[in-house]
Amino acid sequence: YRIYVGNLDNTINNCALKDSFMKFGIIHKSNIVYDKNRLSKGYGFIQFYNSDDAAKAIYRMNGEKLASRPIYVEWAHRQ
Repeated sequence: YRIYVGNLDNTINNCALKDSFMKFGIIHKSNIVYDKNRLSKGYGFIQFYNSDDAAKAIYRMNGEKLASRPIYVEWAHRQ
């Protein structure tokens, strides 16, 4: 159950992203998307084992401040 996290501050790394969402349930995987120069593109994904945990994370974290920016959290859509 994968969620999208956008508007991430450049100081947020994979560890910080995962730590911010661990309180909602067990995380299978988290990753931030980087460009070819290894600079954050400002978004990432978190994958939970449980859909209820993912839904709770979306509800509680959307609009919350992480580092210096309010983040945008929603269900991830496959492209």
